[in-house]
Amino acid sequence: MALIVEDGTGKTDADSYISQADATTYIGKYTGSTTWAGATSDNKDAALRRAAQYLDLAYGDKWKGQRKTEDQSLDWPRYNVLDRDGFYVDSDSVPVAVKNAQCEMAVEILDNGEPMTKLENAGSVKKYAVRVGPISESTEYLGGNPPVTYYRKVDKILFDLIQAGANLIRG
Repeated sequence: MALIVEDGTGKTDADSYISQADATTYIGKYTGSTTWAGATSDNKDAALRRAAQYLDLAYGDKWKGQRKTEDQSLDWPRYNVLDRDGFYVDSDSVPVAVKNAQCEMAVEILDNGEPMTKLENAGSVKKYAVRVGPISESTEYLGGNPPVTYYRKVDKILFDLIQAGANLIRG
């Protein structure tokens, strides 16, 4: 099934911010991914779909501005988005940064699988001890910290499109 690329009109059936051809150009120029180069056309389309979905799920509550239409299938295009220089981002297109971030995530997906898999809570209490006289307390946790994956390059690419103070930590 061919990708339906958002063209800035707020399509109700779009499933990607970028075409496979444009993604291949970006990925070849900036990532050098041999996984992408060796993937089938269907696998590339699937990775681009999942990458667009990831961006909307991970950043959807952090984007600046408002969606252009109520029934558009993806988060972009948007109104009232100011860039770092105070200029409005064109509400009739998808920012290049969103397209580039989608390409980075598509490569990540092909290389390492689904980015938003179930995370186990590694912070469960294993042992808790209390001593009353001279007050002492001890807590031991199973497995340390919960596993969290940061996609720093994607965060940096999207920085101008994210609300100030938005927490970019994802799992």
